[in-house]
Amino acid sequence: MILDTETSEYEAYQEVFAEYGTELPLALWSKAIGTRGGFDPHAHLERVAGLGARAGQTVAIEDSLNGALAAVRAGRLCVIIPNPVTAALTFPDGVAWRLNSMADMPLSELLLQLPDSFRAPLC
Repeated sequence: MILDTETSEYEAYQEVFAEYGTELPLALWSKAIGTRGGFDPHAHLERVAGLGARAGQTVAIEDSLNGALAAVRAGRLCVIIPNPVTAALTFPDGVAWRLNSMADMPLSELLLQLPDSFRAPLC
């Protein structure tokens, strides 16, 4: 399951800001997505190690800029599928693919596109 949490959260904060007579620009909000400790490259590496894999043998499917930055910095192959809030953002170099949805490249096709390192033993 893929769950978009940023859109509803952004809209809720927009309402709060509007109640105080101000706007919450998307550019400002996008800098805050994932800054509460969730998008740390070291956290990516710990999760990967917990699977018994190396970062270069895993794929991170991200929808936020900070998530993509953390995945790329951790050495993971990163696929971006932006949500309505993050669609206008410029994602980092090192992102392997940018898709509008998984319908653009079904998982079976994505797996065929992976580098040879993904076919090596995990440990």
